[in-house]
Amino acid sequence: MTERSQCLPSSLDELIEKLVCQPRLLVSTDFDGTISALAAQPDDAVVDPVALVALRQLAELPNTFVAVISGRSLSDLHAKLPGVSGLRLVGSHGHEFDMDTIGAIGQEQGNLLERACELVAGYVERLPGSRLERKPHGVVFHYRSAAQLPAGMLGQIIREFEALGGGCLRRGSMAVDFSVVDTNKGQALSRFRGQLAPTATLFIGDDATDEDAFRVLDPCDEGVKVGQGATVANYRVESTQEAVKLLARLAERRKECADSDSSVPIDRHLFLSDLRAAALVDIHGRVTWLCVPRLDGPPLFGLLVGGPGSGYFSVGGEGPGEQRYLENSLIGETKFGELRVVDFLECDAGLPYQRAGRSDLIRIVEGRGRVELVFAPKFNFGRVQTRIVPVSGGLRVECGQHPFFLESPEVEWEISREGAHDLARSRKNLQGGGFALRLLMGTASAGDGSINSSERLSIAQKFWEGWLATLRLPKYCRDLVSRSALVLRGLTYGPTGSIAAAATTSLPEAVGGMRNWDYRYCWPRDAFMAASALLRLGAQGPAMRLLDWLLGVVLDSQEAFFLAPIYTVNGRNVPNEAEVPEAFGYRGSRPVRIGNLAAEQLQLDTLAPIAELMRNLARKGASLTAEHLQLTDRLVELVEGRWQDPDSGIWEIRGEPRHFVHSKLMCWYTVKCCSEVARYLGADRGRWAALEAEIREQVEKRGYDDQLQTYICAYDYRQPDAALLWFLLSEFHPPDHPRITGTVRYVMQNLVHNGGIYRYHFDDALIGREGEFIICRAWLIESLILLERRSEAQALFDQLLSRISPLGLISEQWDANQNCALGNYPQAYSHIGLINAACALDEFVK
Repeated sequence: MTERSQCLPSSLDELIEKLVCQPRLLVSTDFDGTISALAAQPDDAVVDPVALVALRQLAELPNTFVAVISGRSLSDLHAKLPGVSGLRLVGSHGHEFDMDTIGAIGQEQGNLLERACELVAGYVERLPGSRLERKPHGVVFHYRSAAQLPAGMLGQIIREFEALGGGCLRRGSMAVDFSVVDTNKGQALSRFRGQLAPTATLFIGDDATDEDAFRVLDPCDEGVKVGQGATVANYRVESTQEAVKLLARLAERRKECADSDSSVPIDRHLFLSDLRAAALVDIHGRVTWLCVPRLDGPPLFGLLVGGPGSGYFSVGGEGPGEQRYLENSLIGETKFGELRVVDFLECDAGLPYQRAGRSDLIRIVEGRGRVELVFAPKFNFGRVQTRIVPVSGGLRVECGQHPFFLESPEVEWEISREGAHDLARSRKNLQGGGFALRLLMGTASAGDGSINSSERLSIAQKFWEGWLATLRLPKYCRDLVSRSALVLRGLTYGPTGSIAAAATTSLPEAVGGMRNWDYRYCWPRDAFMAASALLRLGAQGPAMRLLDWLLGVVLDSQEAFFLAPIYTVNGRNVPNEAEVPEAFGYRGSRPVRIGNLAAEQLQLDTLAPIAELMRNLARKGASLTAEHLQLTDRLVELVEGRWQDPDSGIWEIRGEPRHFVHSKLMCWYTVKCCSEVARYLGADRGRWAALEAEIREQVEKRGYDDQLQTYICAYDYRQPDAALLWFLLSEFHPPDHPRITGTVRYVMQNLVHNGGIYRYHFDDALIGREGEFIICRAWLIESLILLERRSEAQALFDQLLSRISPLGLISEQWDANQNCALGNYPQAYSHIGLINAACALDEFVK
């Protein structure tokens, strides 16, 4: 099969590359003249063995559907195509589906069919070598093996069929097909597309009846005509042999795409940052995720969720490597035996705080062994055509308006073409020593020809070590806390001080499911919780910069609005949520989304972490100003205007808004914290006490269930919610209050099971289930410590340690059944939880 699949015309190579990494692909063909050479007698036709293997391969691949739509009867197709599991067969030009019971025809249609058969039988007697084929709903007059048709006979046959007064007549390849039901191959193909929802469809056919299928194809689909004759298909091959080569090559490349899909566990990726861009590197040495110019921009390499068609940059040895971070940094190392690859985003010359637009990825290769290099940039999930031009010192990348240059003075590249994109490959054998690569993003100009990798590495090391040295780390789990602090620092957007929720989009909350969201933005809730966690470690700078960012968002706006739950990292509105149809999805988890619809929600709890951070700063004697007092006034004003409204809550429920009890609690907490900040700044805001008391009274009355003896998820909605633990964490009641002990008990009884701790179990208007939510475990650990139940807290913390990757990184969620990470990565929430839980245990011991 491999030999026959080579040497396709370049235009067909482009066709294959367009289709090969489609998230859901439907491959459909005719039989005769397409996957079987035309035979003198229809019974003598045999499927090409290579085509049979290709169809079988395609049918076995994930999210790949294969169909044969033929004018032959369904029973004949089953006999001709044995042993292909998953192959969908349709006979009689679209009337006989293999998933249907072939429908009976009425008496009138039966009579019509009998007259048609008598007509054909008469001509078969008159024309030696011709043949009648009877089908359940039609009849075919075959004349391929007949002597030359007498002049005018074909026209006479057609006129006599038409004179029967019904049915559907088709001209095929040396055949006339009459059916008493009006169906065609286009209708059959449309039916499959409606059922399977492919992102692209390929149809291959050879005769006039296949034109019906070509006509129903959409712009994202493609048709291939086999042989000569007029056609509406975009591509043509000359023979059945060429059609089989096309199928074989497509099967090979589709399998390669599936095999190279990001099956690497989510938490087996290094996370790199320069406080503007962010990258992930997997255990094979592939950069599978890198967005430019900011971490919330389009990906240059998107293999992680887009598949190979979305680009990657591979520098690796044999087999999966072993990964680690260089101490006290976000500089990653992947080792392949005696070979090592060191990766980092450059942090020189104030780059982390400059306007995004210029980022440099450095890859240093050292040691002994064979190095395989593949440079495959495909900007914005491959939507922009990529050209790679070899020039002195490296490669210039041309993709629309976006300039890139790969400095690689010691590497000789071979450029090849895959569809609309160029790809560069190389191979080197190191016997000691090494070389470096520098990907310059934001410029197409080479540097001075000297990468100076050791100097750049030293500067990056000092950048991360210097910041980490300013922290006061607990003795308990010191290394993991420092790694979590570095992650939160890496998720910070240097030019503004905002903090992103995660570095990725659409890593699934359930593999194969649709709970896939874009978390590359700044949620004020998450960001201020992150800043509070870092403040707990002594880092006051991130808190003050984040407040400066928020002041610009809130106080500089002249509009009367409630704080949006999400902003871009530079303080703009988040793009409208959209799906990326070209993206394969992590392990087939689709859709892949860009933007986030939650930006349009009302989430009342968003204000509380802001107020809490200012209160924490005040308790540490920070230099708060009159602008911060303005901010507290604004926060309380927002609470006063909206606290009685239903909202979408901390979990961003996409169903109908409710009166979530946690949201009301956080409104109370916002006023409480703002009052303390106002007193610290010498301002009299005594009038806020009435608002604080009013909210408290309603929460205690409507948010508590006397029968269950617990606070509940929402007013008149008796469901558990892990966010209710904040009744203890916010000091709404003292730890020994019966309402606190009852609520903690209710959460543990209903949301802790199978080793996991879940957010909720109520209907959230989304399909599927999610995994354990990591930060909820951390809240429960802190709550148990406050309740002086240290042994239980310690047991939960020990389980938390098992959710942390060997790199010290944590995703959003954990699948307790499959023991694997879920959700976006690395997730700020989870690292916030680790820091707070570790600090709480450390403080308890002290």
